[in-house]
Amino acid sequence: MKKKYILFTSLLVTTILITSVVSGTYAKYISSIDLKDEARVAIWNIGITNEIDLFRDSYYSDPENETGLYVESFSQPGDKYQKVVAPGTSGYYKFKISGRPETNYKINVTVDGEDTINRITYILDGRIECDTLEELIAEIEELYPNDFVHAAGTTPLAVPTENNPEGNSVHTISWKWNFEESDELDKVDTSLGQASIIDSTAEGYLDQAHIKLSVKISVEQSMEPATPLEGN
Repeated sequence: MKKKYILFTSLLVTTILITSVVSGTYAKYISSIDLKDEARVAIWNIGITNEIDLFRDSYYSDPENETGLYVESFSQPGDKYQKVVAPGTSGYYKFKISGRPETNYKINVTVDGEDTINRITYILDGRIECDTLEELIAEIEELYPNDFVHAAGTTPLAVPTENNPEGNSVHTISWKWNFEESDELDKVDTSLGQASIIDSTAEGYLDQAHIKLSVKISVEQSMEPATPLEGN
């Protein structure tokens, strides 16, 4: 009877040990994750280039080769020449916006100025003729609305309009003072020339007929959603 008890006890201990080993080996849950990531700065490769030949102190019949001089302002003290305009003169301002940024962005082109000569005709992109500076400003604002958000990964094209259906990124703002139109307008031009004041210190210099034109171009990242184009 004593031997049986000892044997039973031994078997019980062995069973407990085996159970413990088995439980220690398999009775557990394991969850794991290995996270690795990296990033770079999003590309901002917007470029703005311009070519300015707007107002000059002299004008030529052949502007590219600067031959046939027909308008030249008088030298002022210190050998400074004032920029002038006259019947038959013309000029332009050309700019290009390029790039393909990886963020949404806005393009702001602001044109401001004053034209009290009232004889200048403005042309946008060689085809949109404007009789006043105000008309020109309105046309440009239509190409680049301040609230339009361009989508990431797109090239900076102007918003298509009725006058510019395809949209483009190169624009030319030009002006001209027509030389021969009518006897009546010749008299207007003549009176403007006779009233011109050279001396910048003289009374009335700042109040005489003049033209001012300012163009400011800026492109900035936007956190707003891209503006959908009509028809898309």
